[in-house]
Amino acid sequence: MQIVELLILGLTFLAVFILAQAGYRVFKKGVKQYEKKVAAGTEKELDEMFVFVSAEKIAYFSILGVLVMAMMGYLLSHSLLICLAFGAIGFSLPRIYLKQLKKNRKKKFDAQLTEALTTVSNSLKAGLSLQQALDFLVKESKPPLSQEFSLVIRSTKLGVSMEEALERLGKRMPSEQLELVVTSINISRQLGGNLSEIFGRIANTIRERDKMYGKIAALTSQGKMQGLVVGLLPIGLGIIMYFLDPATMKVMFTSVIGWAFLATVVFLELIGGFLIYKIVNIDV
Repeated sequence: MQIVELLILGLTFLAVFILAQAGYRVFKKGVKQYEKKVAAGTEKELDEMFVFVSAEKIAYFSILGVLVMAMMGYLLSHSLLICLAFGAIGFSLPRIYLKQLKKNRKKKFDAQLTEALTTVSNSLKAGLSLQQALDFLVKESKPPLSQEFSLVIRSTKLGVSMEEALERLGKRMPSEQLELVVTSINISRQLGGNLSEIFGRIANTIRERDKMYGKIAALTSQGKMQGLVVGLLPIGLGIIMYFLDPATMKVMFTSVIGWAFLATVVFLELIGGFLIYKIVNIDV
């Protein structure tokens, strides 16, 4: 009898071991496929932002975010639905961070562009060529502007025309202000014209435009703050009520009716946020 029990125990252990090995191989294969998928679109973005982090690490951060956030959601609510929701948030956190990093870099580039145009205009007035003026700009400016125009200069030294190098810059850094600059330079180089005056006029136009955007931002800041407060108020109240009366609030996460209420709240929050965004977002 003991031999039969030992045999059954051994077979059970062997089956669990085989299943664990198969599960590990499937998981490893899935991670590799996800790494390739992430690397296909992420490496280019990282290179363009001069961020020297491999795409594989971004994939690992996504997987780690899923595990950590899912565990946190389960510990807070002991609900599978909340656990999955937190896991989805953790999965998207690295991508959200990269998008925010790209947005901040573009914003900083636009802030540097006005002074850069003035510098190039003064350099051209001093008798320098456009190539020399851009080279001087790279030495005197800070990233990200110096990085982007440094690529332009390197491209021209490798035989790429100035027009094509500037067009590549516009694709790497999509900006209305930069598009205006690139178009003006290319037209001026093809048809002739005083580049120094063109740069000065563009710089003045961008300054006036920034002033107008600043006034609009100041006028709509109160509406944005009100929308943020109104949007976060239900979430804050829900957290407070969960700590005050957890037994009652757990029904929201463990029953079908509670899930329906949560879905309704999320839907109304999204509708309200969208309407407030459309009201305060003034396109000029």
